[in-house]
Amino acid sequence: MFSRVGAVVEFLAGDQEQEFVTMMKRLTHLEEQASQSIKALQWIMNALKLQGYQPKEEAPLFSCDHDESWDELAKEGAQFHVNARLLNYPDSTVTRFPVPDEKVPWKVEFSFYDPPVYNAQRAAARRKSLQETVDSDSADLDNYRNPVGRTGMKGRGCLIQLGPNQIHEVVLTR
Repeated sequence: MFSRVGAVVEFLAGDQEQEFVTMMKRLTHLEEQASQSIKALQWIMNALKLQGYQPKEEAPLFSCDHDESWDELAKEGAQFHVNARLLNYPDSTVTRFPVPDEKVPWKVEFSFYDPPVYNAQRAAARRKSLQETVDSDSADLDNYRNPVGRTGMKGRGCLIQLGPNQIHEVVLTR
């Protein structure tokens, strides 16, 4: 009896995961469409301004980077890394794997988490002196995790290397 109940629970959990994957794909597609619509509207507005048309009132500002829900999470004391959870990686065309807030911590199981790998070319050019570590990057990807939680990306991104990246700045004063 208990084995049948366990089998039903496993079946329902698997079905729920599949529905979640489908929903996340649809949500990602909708976000991409909204982003493209914003870009198209901005292009139209710029073209009209170039032709001499002036608006009667100021156009609303579109922002893909900030959402009121993040303010609510901050008030509740959430410790998520907000900048690392934007849909598009900065200065690239790479789209992050969508990670719901409850799945950010590494302690929470997220079986179908499969983020894209991104290593910026600029970072590769800056690390010519670190050439011996290039071959080990693909093997090291699974060893390095963001300590705060899932970000929807794998790889170095725009950083020079996996793991801690120390920056030394020389400041001269008189």
